[in-house]
Amino acid sequence: MHARGPFRFSAFILGAVLCGASVAAAAMSPASSPTSGKALVLDGHVVHDVGDLWSHQSNWGLIGSMPTAGGSYSDAPSAMWPARSGVEYLWAAGLWVGARDGAGVPHVSTAGYFSEFRPTAAAGDTIHQTFQGAPGGNRYPFADPDDDGDGREDEDPLNGLDDDGDGLVDEDFAAVGDQHFASRYGDVHDSLHLLPDHVPLGLTIRQQSFQWAALANGRVIGFEFTIT
Repeated sequence: MHARGPFRFSAFILGAVLCGASVAAAAMSPASSPTSGKALVLDGHVVHDVGDLWSHQSNWGLIGSMPTAGGSYSDAPSAMWPARSGVEYLWAAGLWVGARDGAGVPHVSTAGYFSEFRPTAAAGDTIHQTFQGAPGGNRYPFADPDDDGDGREDEDPLNGLDDDGDGLVDEDFAAVGDQHFASRYGDVHDSLHLLPDHVPLGLTIRQQSFQWAALANGRVIGFEFTIT
């Protein structure tokens, strides 16, 4: 399978999205994989909560928290609306990516129900949090989108790494909204041998999610996935 360059798409959650049955929880969660990596975020603390729609985010593909499933993150809000109401409209959601191999056989890497994504062992592969107006996060059409003055805009995405080789980390990225989360994960990882049917596509996923506090947008969570 050969990559044809990055593919990017965006999506929005508006309140009620997907539901599922809790019987799949053990399979979807990577918590039982002892080698799944120190960067794996499993404690449920990363939640979009500046608007009226609250929802948990992970760095291994899960969107939502699988309420009542018993995971370490399952008490976190899962498309809860209105905020603090206890009423949740999402059990779980996640990205599915399919491709054909050289023989034409299709394979799919999915975030659920059998999670086939993990962050890498890189120190930066956790969940990074920022907001519009944060240092280094200026973007067009706002003032000074070239934060570091090197003639390029947003060349160092928010990931805890020095992507442009200038010795600085996350000094020129594009921050969006009042709450912006960024993470990276892929479908090639030692722990995935525990899923015998998994055939890696060699994917790297950069996931970003955004929320705004204003009432007009507070019921929206935006997502952007860049797939390479």
